[in-house]
Amino acid sequence: MGGNKKIDVQSLRATLARRLVDIAKRYGMSREDIARSSRLPVSVVEGYFRGKREIYFPELSSICQTLGTDVLWITSKNYQSSRLAYRGVSEAAKKSGSSTFHMDFSMEPAGLAIM
Repeated sequence: MGGNKKIDVQSLRATLARRLVDIAKRYGMSREDIARSSRLPVSVVEGYFRGKREIYFPELSSICQTLGTDVLWITSKNYQSSRLAYRGVSEAAKKSGSSTFHMDFSMEPAGLAIM
């Protein structure tokens, strides 16, 4: 039947590893810190960060919770590094001559809205 696509598991693991490393660097967390906070062995965390570990949802969920991110977001094809958002905030602060940047948010029926 046509529609079945073979998943490149190694590519998926490598992509996930790059994303985890990026987030951990941003927060300044070592793999030991992540292992301790997520209550997983360091070898398990290392496996994810090297793209070598078989992906098990409970483990990945615990790592993501420790890093303050969502499993669905980090595995999404639409994932983007938050550095892009931070860069935009930084550039807006420079233009305004301020060292801080303020945004107002509101909850709308369709979701979060920036005002």
